Amino acid sequence: WRAFVRRAGLPMRDLGTLGGGSSYGMGINRAGQAVGYADTSDGYFRAFATDGDGPLVDLGTLGGKISYAAGINRHGDIVGTAALSDGYRRAFLYRPGAGMTNLGTLGGRSSSATAISDNGIVVGASETADRRWHAFMHDGHKMVDLGALIGYGNSFATAVNAAGHVVGSVRIGDERRAFVYRDGKMTVH
Repeated sequence: WRAFVRRAGLPMRDLGTLGGGSSYGMGINRAGQAVGYADTSDGYFRAFATDGDGPLVDLGTLGGKISYAAGINRHGDIVGTAALSDGYRRAFLYRPGAGMTNLGTLGGRSSSATAISDNGIVVGASETADRRWHAFMHDGHKMVDLGALIGYGNSFATAVNAAGHVVGSVRIGDERRAFVYRDGKMTVH
C-alpha cells in the first residue's frame, strides 16, 4: 500500500514511506498538505505529514511505538491517535511548531481523534470509565461527551464542519444509527 496525492492535470504522486514498505493517506487540506500513517523500518507505523511535494515528516508519538494521523485543517493542525508508553492510545492534536498534545479521555483508558475543523474543533471517540465508547468534541479546552447526549450504545464522531456540526455513528449490538450534533442539539437517525 502507498499513500498518494493527485492534483488536477498532474499524474498521481507516490508519497513514499517512513522507511518501511507501505503508507496510507487519511486527509488533505486545501493547500495540498496531506496526513496519514506509514511503516517505519522497525516495523511500527507512525503518523506523517507532508506538503505533497516533499518527503514524509514523522510526527512522533506520545511515548509509545505507534501513531496515525486522521485529519488536517487549513492551518496545518493535525489530529489522530498515538500510543502512550503503557500501550494505551490517546487522541492527539499536533500543531506545527508546538508538537503533539494528548487530548485525554472521558475517564477511560483510550481515545482517538478522527477530524478537525478549520476553527480547531476536534472530534473522535473516547472510552469512558465504564468501558463504553462515546463520541466527543474537543473545543480547544476540554473534551465534551457527545455520547452522553445520545444516552445509549457506543458512539463515534467521524466529521465536523466549520459551523461545529458533528456527525458520526451509534452502535447498539449489530444495529448502526447515524447522529448529527448541531447547535447544541443531538439527533439520532
